[in-house]
Amino acid sequence: MQNRQLIFASRNANIVVNGSAELVGHLDLKDSGDRRFVITVAIDKLEVCKVISSTMEGGEKAFKDRQDKFGY
Repeated sequence: MQNRQLIFASRNANIVVNGSAELVGHLDLKDSGDRRFVITVAIDKLEVCKVISSTMEGGEKAFKDRQDKFGY
């Protein structure tokens, strides 16, 4: 059995939402230039859905398209 992991960085919500990402990480950039993960959860958690909808291009539409296609 092979194990594979793909890591993407994108501003396009369709890749994350319609790709059914198992883990989504949201990075925050501090004034000092330091980066840190604010959220690292599955795509079905409300807190990451809010971040995707408010920060990624096409976030709300991507969730609507997913709901229309898959029913959730």
